[in-house]
Amino acid sequence: MGFVSLERVTLPSNKLQVVWTSRHNGRVIATLPVFVGETTASEMNCMPTHPVKAGELLRCGEYFYRICLNKAKEMEIRMLTILPDEDTVRNACELLELNVVTVELIQMYSTTGKYLSGAWLIKTLGAEKPYTLMYVDFRDRLKLGEIDFDNVVYFGVTPKKRFSANGIWYELQKDEVDRLYLAMSPMQAWRQIRKQA
Repeated sequence: MGFVSLERVTLPSNKLQVVWTSRHNGRVIATLPVFVGETTASEMNCMPTHPVKAGELLRCGEYFYRICLNKAKEMEIRMLTILPDEDTVRNACELLELNVVTVELIQMYSTTGKYLSGAWLIKTLGAEKPYTLMYVDFRDRLKLGEIDFDNVVYFGVTPKKRFSANGIWYELQKDEVDRLYLAMSPMQAWRQIRKQA
């Protein structure tokens, strides 16, 4: 009944939780948790809430999710499979409470020279370790597991250069404000068009 929206609630413990909220005549009727394992209580109906906007990132466990609008302009929550740009990496680090200094893209190899994947190398301040690695494609993390930075050889990727993540070729680019982003490699796009023909 009423209008359903996605909202952020500040719990008494000062922890933030995102919930589906049902309102009727401006009054909260009910709240539902977004993720399995989270709960909602009737007290949430009286707590101050703030709307969640399209494009925002959420985190649950080791995974990140983006708020999107579908064709009917309804909110959807989609799991990220790749970290496509520097802004998304910085937002993910913010959710992990990491203070980012720099972000660069690297290609990782095992100490025996086997190509592993593309990853974002993030330099942080005040963290336990000064560097954090995040795979470009989370499916590589499932295949390769967690990688210790001390056990890889890496090379930086510069803009206009190609690299591979989860078997897909990308080209690193910079936008108008000098932030990094990934574009599908022209060769990869050509292969996809050829497959569809």
